[in-house]
Amino acid sequence: MRIKLAILEKDEEYLRRITSAFERGYSDKLEVFGFTDETTALNSIQKQNIDVFLVNECFSIQMEEIGGLCGFAYLVDSSDVQSLREQRAIGKYQMVDQIYKQILDIFAENNSVVTSSFSSNSGMKIIVIVSAAGGVGSSTVASSLAHRLALEQRSVLYLDLQTFSSVDNIFTGNGTMNMSDLIYALKGKNNNIQFKLQSIVEQDQSGVCYVSGCKNALDIEELNSEDIEKLVQAIDASNTYGYLVIDSNFSFKKEQQMLLSYADTIIMISDGTEIANVKTMAALDSLEILDQHHKNKVIPKVRLLYNRFGSKTGQLMNREDVITLGGIPKFEGIDTHQLAQQIATMAVLDDVIQI
Repeated sequence: MRIKLAILEKDEEYLRRITSAFERGYSDKLEVFGFTDETTALNSIQKQNIDVFLVNECFSIQMEEIGGLCGFAYLVDSSDVQSLREQRAIGKYQMVDQIYKQILDIFAENNSVVTSSFSSNSGMKIIVIVSAAGGVGSSTVASSLAHRLALEQRSVLYLDLQTFSSVDNIFTGNGTMNMSDLIYALKGKNNNIQFKLQSIVEQDQSGVCYVSGCKNALDIEELNSEDIEKLVQAIDASNTYGYLVIDSNFSFKKEQQMLLSYADTIIMISDGTEIANVKTMAALDSLEILDQHHKNKVIPKVRLLYNRFGSKTGQLMNREDVITLGGIPKFEGIDTHQLAQQIATMAVLDDVIQI
């Protein structure tokens, strides 16, 4: 295969020379698209299925405009500059073979995105709850779902993988270990994760099994895709849980995309407000593009659920390719634990537990 390379460069002479150099030396490895106009270049990312996008430092590209579709780096004048605007930088006046090696490196990193799905040996179902809009109560919905499954006598493990966990405000146990201990075990080479899980998992009085939150929020950032794969496989191999409910951040990072690929069902939360819906639609649009680009099947697994939804302020999104489960009204005057228990009995969760 040939890597599709797009170059956005204000200097037309440099663009001509670097394009010619790639065509002479790497025509069997690179398909090069050159641009001097930012809008035209951005439009080509999806249309041409670009793999790597190199941009002159005079242009300030918003990463949301690319949506994780391709690898990215700025072209800078100095080879001493390693990064610019929190993105990788490549010195534009290096030897062509050095630039090519860096293009290969960018391509390899970007195409390490997990596209395979997880196949459970025990029949365990994985439900991932995410939100592209902050502050809409996705953790409340996730814990309510876990409560509901426990009420239905289903064995369920709840994992809060969000950066700032709220699990200990919802569930109560008597254990002394937490997610930080589990992450440490996952990083070790000789640890039996199944046995470690048994010592870390606690059970709430509702019947929900869970792992207490990290000692420090920074610990959860150490969890990489390899750790997640090892963890999910160990949970499945334990033959203990019928359901794994994961409360996760939403992003285009490899770790979050892996969770979405593993999921049997993805519940995306909005509150129906204009801002929340705009963010949710943008996330869905990006996932749809990633599905097409990487041949994933994430969008068919997504279900929309509106939380804290009011008929006066809330609006439903017009999205025919995504099933809407319904809405949960806003509750006043009850704590998080009581709220999760109340939502757990609502009919809006009926379709989810039939998975």
